[in-house]
Amino acid sequence: GCRWPAFYDANGAVLADVYVNVTWSLSSRHSFHQSITFPGKVADFGPCPLGGEGVELEIVLTHNESHVGGLSNLCRGLSPVDLAHASGAAVVAERGECNFLNKTLAAQAANASAVIIGNAGVSIQHDGDLQAMACPTEFIEACQGLTIPTVMLSMRDAAALRNLSIAAHGGPLRARIFARAHPVLDPSSGVILALGACTAMLAAWASARGERERLSGGTKLRSPQSAGPAEPAAGAAVVQEITVAHAVGFVVVSSCMLVFLFYFIRDLVVVVIGFYCVAAAAAMCAVLSPLLEGASRALRRGVVVPVINEPATVGQGAAGGPSG
Repeated sequence: GCRWPAFYDANGAVLADVYVNVTWSLSSRHSFHQSITFPGKVADFGPCPLGGEGVELEIVLTHNESHVGGLSNLCRGLSPVDLAHASGAAVVAERGECNFLNKTLAAQAANASAVIIGNAGVSIQHDGDLQAMACPTEFIEACQGLTIPTVMLSMRDAAALRNLSIAAHGGPLRARIFARAHPVLDPSSGVILALGACTAMLAAWASARGERERLSGGTKLRSPQSAGPAEPAAGAAVVQEITVAHAVGFVVVSSCMLVFLFYFIRDLVVVVIGFYCVAAAAAMCAVLSPLLEGASRALRRGVVVPVINEPATVGQGAAGGPSG
């Protein structure tokens, strides 16, 4: 199936990954065509839409026999009127009553080339929202046998598509479904990498400023031209300066890990959870150990050892006191 990951905006709404370009003419006397492009979300099952401009398909808006002017949900298949025009077309249906797999199977059985599903229902918060369409876990094999793509439009865009059919006075609507173009090299990735590297370098330089000033007269850091190890002064601590290579290396390794998790998080989610549990346990030990140690010191009380007749604390041995 088409395993494009779903992206979300700051409000949790699903972002589009395909476009549906619809063209039409106002009447048969006009040789020019008007067009409009709708953003859509491709399903996790079925093939991915082609890149470029896609293949032009005729649009067939299904008829809801129980609701005049509405779209069918394809849960009971296509009506005889829709079956006569569905072959090789992009069938437009409405969400609801059955899962997305049933709708795609009904359109595929009618020899359609694509399915466009308009979002609907009381669960959506905005009429411009899209929905990620996944394959039911109990029908994985059926999803793997699909040969046509399934694309969702928002409820607002599906209504606009119906209005276009009315404005075209029964004229044909045609659509090109194509993938959203992604640049081979995204400049924003370089900007983010540069920001991360600069932030790490400035943070390393600023955090070590006090140590550099304190140890500037005691420890001599080895320069690239010097041979042999640095000779620290007597009583001075050896300091390893954080260089630009450390900061860049940190950013590069972190970026590689993020890319790795982006593509394999579904398969390694249990391993990642295990790492988080181990890290959380280590952090808890680091935080609780000094707290417990301080609490134990506060609970100590002085006692008198009868043999030595010297005040002591619990846990101190008698060997350290004077002999009687």
